[in-house]
Amino acid sequence: MEAQVHLINDDLKNVQQYLAHDTVDTIVCNPPYFKLADKTSIKDNPVLAIARHELKATLTDILSTIKILLKENSHAYIVYRPERLSELFSIMTQEKLQPKRIRFVRSLSNKDANLVLLDVVKTVKSASLRVEPDLVIYNEKHQLTKEASLIINGK
Repeated sequence: MEAQVHLINDDLKNVQQYLAHDTVDTIVCNPPYFKLADKTSIKDNPVLAIARHELKATLTDILSTIKILLKENSHAYIVYRPERLSELFSIMTQEKLQPKRIRFVRSLSNKDANLVLLDVVKTVKSASLRVEPDLVIYNEKHQLTKEASLIINGK
């Protein structure tokens, strides 16, 4: 895969030094979920702290970079928290990114969703949003559901 995959280990804000505007077909992104002002505790491990909290990049920084890099009508796949969904949609609108598909993830069927999966397209056209059935990870016996097992284990 080395001929096809090139790793870039740098600050997101420097990405245009490596990738040109409107050149990327697909982006997969798991941005930090928590603002610095949130009451969640910041991890002592700096790598985990940066991954979880907007220490180095805000949601606006990330979505702006997605808009810059994506080709027109190309997709980004984002994992995020439902409690920040309205903010996510608001910034996406500013950045001309349209949600195409949304799916909530629940650990158990009777629990609130703790993640949301989004298929986002860069377009100037209006897009229709399809809400897919929730993905439930565990059944009543706390075993992976068939769908979760297929996704996680490939079987």
